[in-house]
Amino acid sequence: PRRRKVAHVVRTCLVMTTAWGWLIVGRWLFHTKFLQEHDPMTVCTGFAVVCTSLALFMVACFGVLAPSRLHSCSFRHAAFAGIHGASLLVALAWEGALAHALNTLTAGPVVASPVSWWSLAVKVTLALLLPSMVLPVYAVHIKPAVLKAEEEQLRFLSPESSSESLIGKLRWPGWPEQATAAARC
Repeated sequence: PRRRKVAHVVRTCLVMTTAWGWLIVGRWLFHTKFLQEHDPMTVCTGFAVVCTSLALFMVACFGVLAPSRLHSCSFRHAAFAGIHGASLLVALAWEGALAHALNTLTAGPVVASPVSWWSLAVKVTLALLLPSMVLPVYAVHIKPAVLKAEEEQLRFLSPESSSESLIGKLRWPGWPEQATAAARC
């Protein structure tokens, strides 16, 4: 168990470091090579959209490859690490775009003035308001769905059920009866 925990920590650190590396290189490429003539907000948003599109493509590829390789432990770990890294990259790219937008909207003089107090008030209000709206939705809808999906994955990937067919594991109602009836027609 201790070795597994150490491996998990090392894998998580490597995934996070790789995501940060891609984030830095991607932002640099977008600022200097791809969108150098555009304003910074367009560059940040364009980079976030490209990151999101590539992450969705990667998840779709894993979804296509996964049914045939689910029992391979190394594939499963690589897929989960890739998805975690891509989701971290997407989150950080959109966070950078949002931070740039907020900094642009709330830019004011350095000296204490009503504008700088207004920018501070906007940031504090958003910092309190956004989590108060997101956390209840997460707790009521997302977390129970994730826990249910994890239970189904554990049942699906358990060694005891490895002799079952994929169709039997998915428990499609009426599968054998409908298939044999369709074959007779």
